[in-house]
Amino acid sequence: MIARVRISMVMAACLACAAFALSAFASPGVGDGAVAAPAHAWMVVPREEEGAQIVHLPPRAQTERPAEPGSQRQVRELAKVPVGAAAVGARLYMAFADDEGAGHTVLSGRAVLSVGGLWAFEPVGRLEAHPRVPDGTLLAFVGTDPGPAALVSTTGGLDVFRLGDDGWVSLGVPEVSESSGSDPFDGARLTRLGADPALVLLDGSVWTHAADAWSRESMPPVRIAPGATLVGVGSQMVAIEALDGGGVSLKAYDASGEHALGVVAGVTSAMTASPIALDGGRIALLWRDPDADPPLRVAEVSATTGAPIYEGEPRSIMPVSAGEFRLLAGLLLVVAAAVLLIAVRPSGEKELVLPESAALAEPGRRFAATIVDLLVALFITAQIFRVSVLDIATMTVIFEPGGWAAVPAVLGIGAVLGMVFESAFGRTLGKFLLGCRVVRSDGSGLSPGVVRSVIRNAVKWGLPPIPALALFEPGVPHRGDVLAGAVVIVDIEPEADASAGS
Repeated sequence: MIARVRISMVMAACLACAAFALSAFASPGVGDGAVAAPAHAWMVVPREEEGAQIVHLPPRAQTERPAEPGSQRQVRELAKVPVGAAAVGARLYMAFADDEGAGHTVLSGRAVLSVGGLWAFEPVGRLEAHPRVPDGTLLAFVGTDPGPAALVSTTGGLDVFRLGDDGWVSLGVPEVSESSGSDPFDGARLTRLGADPALVLLDGSVWTHAADAWSRESMPPVRIAPGATLVGVGSQMVAIEALDGGGVSLKAYDASGEHALGVVAGVTSAMTASPIALDGGRIALLWRDPDADPPLRVAEVSATTGAPIYEGEPRSIMPVSAGEFRLLAGLLLVVAAAVLLIAVRPSGEKELVLPESAALAEPGRRFAATIVDLLVALFITAQIFRVSVLDIATMTVIFEPGGWAAVPAVLGIGAVLGMVFESAFGRTLGKFLLGCRVVRSDGSGLSPGVVRSVIRNAVKWGLPPIPALALFEPGVPHRGDVLAGAVVIVDIEPEADASAGS
């Protein structure tokens, strides 16, 4: 019993170390701040019925697998439409109005670089909660490098808040004297300029907050139409204004003044805009065209020249490319051929020799042990791919970009764990819990060793139908064990000698 406990502790420690090491290897430092803030674009698109859809436009450069212009991923459905969304690097913050209308809840999710240079959305199945926006009317919600910023109308007047490690911090507003009796903050716009929050006031002046103080930018007055959308792209701001005849016009504002970028035709007023600061900066527009099929449309425009980069149907990032599909088809053909060859191959007449006080483990026990080992492999794979165990077990992971690789990864990890633990201890965690072990089939009772463990696990995990056939042959080991010269046994207590002591 003590030996079994020690083996269990060693196995558990090894499994924990393997899970940690593999997870760290798969995601080297990817997370908040690992990708430049403007490289991602995020949009929250209201659905036709109710609720909304989070759309992620992955980086177009500086990654292992850059996304093509127009490509997007619909990563999460929302039951409610947020009143504000702010992108900070790879993380999207969203502000939701409380049902009572007393305040705003802040939730977030982030894009995390996964296997193959693809992106996953975390946390899985939920959103991360953050401190609530200070009470008041939320007028604007934007992303800056230090964190999301909010323009709030409080009982004491306008105030700008920024979310930090210790919660929301008041940044105040610039000290501006009133002129001609008008409120300089009437219709103030909150956006970003460079890395910092920026306020555009009624007189067109632009103020940025850096080094714990507001300072006025040296740039001509910025005049923006009341209904225009204002986004910050690097060192400039871009105003997107709906035109009476359809489409939108784009105007850029920087230290040298105002620049007309051009017109994007066909864009409806119910559009969503987001900056992508690549190659001098881009503006991404997403809208619904009821006359188009599919109705969702996307456009990318240069924020410096106004030149169109892409316009049309969004390019979905498919979970399996044409090359990957051919690879999978080829692997399936190889597996099918190997299964057929091994299944119809005569097993031979070699007599099965078991150690004394041992019996062949029954199929149900072997199957239960395999299920335990499969759960361990599922858990480790889920940590590597940053998905839930349930998504892999139900095969829904194959609908995520690159997610199909999680399925063979489970089998590969299961095989490696089986090879290591059976060659070292003669049993995996599942076999330990179910009271069985692997030995050589020569009657010696010795552990199978490295070669036999490699062969039996390569067949067991690489060709799953082969061991599955053993469920219908309770009196013989599966063909992988026959090829390896191994057998799964259970130790039995020797019968007491009835004549002992007489």
